[in-house]
Amino acid sequence: MKSLSSWLLVIFMIFFWIFRVIVAFQAQYEKNFGGFIVFNYTTEIILLFVAILCMILILRRMLIRWNYIFSFIWVLFWWIYIG
Repeated sequence: MKSLSSWLLVIFMIFFWIFRVIVAFQAQYEKNFGGFIVFNYTTEIILLFVAILCMILILRRMLIRWNYIFSFIWVLFWWIYIG
């Protein structure tokens, strides 16, 4: 179930990112998008980059499974240290 919730979280983040891109473009052209107004254009750009960073970190955790790799590296270094 943890994997399903992670995938749903990433899908929601992608939709959020697409929505923020549309709102940012509408703000640039000074149009209103469904009642959403942009108070600060710089904040919109920062939110876009933060959302991309979060998506990358969650996908990396899901696809690569770093815990197993780090455990293997730790055991390998411990074996080299003892040997």
